[in-house]
Amino acid sequence: MIKNEQRPLNFEKCPESDDELKKRLEIEKLINKNIDKNISFDVLVKLSLAPYGLVNDDFRRILWPQLAGVDINHLGQAPTLDKFQCHPEYNQVVLDVNRSLKRFPPGIPYEQRIALQDQLTVLILRVIQKYPNLRYYQGYHDVAVTFLLVVGEEIAFAIMEQLSTTHFSECMQETMEATQRRLMFIWPIIKFENPELYQFLQNSTVGTLFSLPWYLTWFGHSLTSYRTVVRLYDYFLASPIYTSIFVTAAILLYRSDEILKEDCDMASVHCLLSVVSYSLKY
Repeated sequence: MIKNEQRPLNFEKCPESDDELKKRLEIEKLINKNIDKNISFDVLVKLSLAPYGLVNDDFRRILWPQLAGVDINHLGQAPTLDKFQCHPEYNQVVLDVNRSLKRFPPGIPYEQRIALQDQLTVLILRVIQKYPNLRYYQGYHDVAVTFLLVVGEEIAFAIMEQLSTTHFSECMQETMEATQRRLMFIWPIIKFENPELYQFLQNSTVGTLFSLPWYLTWFGHSLTSYRTVVRLYDYFLASPIYTSIFVTAAILLYRSDEILKEDCDMASVHCLLSVVSYSLKY
């Protein structure tokens, strides 16, 4: 389903700017002020959508469950991996999880990495076992590993359960037909905003396959900066379900000059668009 080779995730931290420091102190103050209760959802949304998002993973660990509507006081205990070895999706999930080594922080001890991989496998299989109508898809593990790294196994399961029955439910159907139809919503936006770009892309017959990993993984599969991935997850958690479609269209519009200089054929345009631009200010 997702065919392109995944590149290593860069976990390097950037120097904190004055504006980011100001945002960090603002969130810290809010958390301390609301230590025994959730922060207002509207306030959380505003913070998540504004520049720098929720700033760091310490804050995300507290605020992502609130954004996702998860009650951390009522979490079930994760079962062991052996409970799922007879599940029909077990082998495929294990295969994909083993391929996800590049998405774990570099230099972590072997034992810790193996433990995280087992947790990721259990996390995924718990969701699809609980909801037999949902089908695992390649790329789902990219979403799950992001939440696992930030909030830990049990909260990650609760968040993935919530998202799998809302934001990603369309992607988890028996076939990808509904998802492919959804991606077609990109074109009316492009046509309205930039008719020349729209016509060029239509003439190239590039289709929407280039954007499938973006939509299926909230860009988690395609980006190489961990900081950017979690920043986008702030944004998508605080936004309506199909916001990633609008972000995809915005990326194409932002890159219009670059795209229009490319040869107008499917192979050239698909190759260009398959790599997410790093110059965007996510």
